Amino acid sequence: MLDSSKVFNVDSLKQIALQNIVLNNNGIPKTYARNLLIAAGKITYQEPIILPDTSLKSTKRDRYRGVKLPLKKTFLTVYPNPAKDYFVVEYHLESTPTNGFITMYDITGKNVGSVSVTGKQNQIIIPTNNIQSGIYLLILEINNEKLEPIKVTIVR
Repeated sequence: MLDSSKVFNVDSLKQIALQNIVLNNNGIPKTYARNLLIAAGKITYQEPIILPDTSLKSTKRDRYRGVKLPLKKTFLTVYPNPAKDYFVVEYHLESTPTNGFITMYDITGKNVGSVSVTGKQNQIIIPTNNIQSGIYLLILEINNEKLEPIKVTIVR
């Protein structure tokens, strides 16, 4: 059986040697030597806590004194954008619509297709296998009122 009691017996020469390893090395030798000195009661050690530097962000934010506009309420979200095989249109409305559509237009303004909107919120998966590559505009129309346009890019 191994006698581990001698590991913690650190005389002055061993202590100096271990302290030199701690000061002059990195990685595992430094950690091992430091842990031996801690176990022998020769040093105390507290792991440093490194916090992120937030001074740059707060400095820029504090300096900017421009007009603060309220955030615009968004009803539509499209992802992934750009889309390859499909994209998801997610909508959130304040009330249940009686007549609602999401219409897709190409860059020339031609109506590519539309999907009816039912309920206050939902997700609609739209496959892109019959749609050519390009930039398209999705417009949410509720009760004959156009609420929000959003772009979607389709790539192949």
